[in-house]
Amino acid sequence: NTVDNTGRDMALDFRIDAAMAGLETGDLDFAKRMVRAMPNPGHDKKDLARTLIVQARLAEAQGQPEDAKILYDQAEETGYPPVQAEARFRLADLKHRSGEMDDKGFAAELEKLRMAWRGGELELSVLRALANIRLRQGNIQAALELMRTVSLNFPHSDAAHVLAGRMSDVFANYFISGG
Repeated sequence: NTVDNTGRDMALDFRIDAAMAGLETGDLDFAKRMVRAMPNPGHDKKDLARTLIVQARLAEAQGQPEDAKILYDQAEETGYPPVQAEARFRLADLKHRSGEMDDKGFAAELEKLRMAWRGGELELSVLRALANIRLRQGNIQAALELMRTVSLNFPHSDAAHVLAGRMSDVFANYFISGG
């Protein structure tokens, strides 16, 4: 039985990683095939959470936001911290993009997430989104501080390098040329 579970666990890990790669590269057909081929996650909270987040992201990528919202909620409810935080971020982002959540509500959720989760791509995404909102709100100092945090905390990230370049432009526009 342990051998069967180990094989199932490895197959699930492989399918989840492969589906995520398909989503990241825009190959939705491949991602769908990987999701369909995933073994049942069973009762393991981590496996269930990871399966739900992949299904939610696929639903979102396929233009099914209502299905994605339900799946993000379910992923958050698993209580598995890394996926729970990602689900909260993705759900808030989806609601914000659809107009269901305004900048103020989105910023409040991002601030909570910023305190609840540190590290990795999720923290980078949260900080970038929050910096963009602060710019739109005209809070240039807060936006620049967030951009600086991204640059310092993620020195090897391409996204952080892009943000650092944007930080220079924002600084020059607002403080040098009077924008």
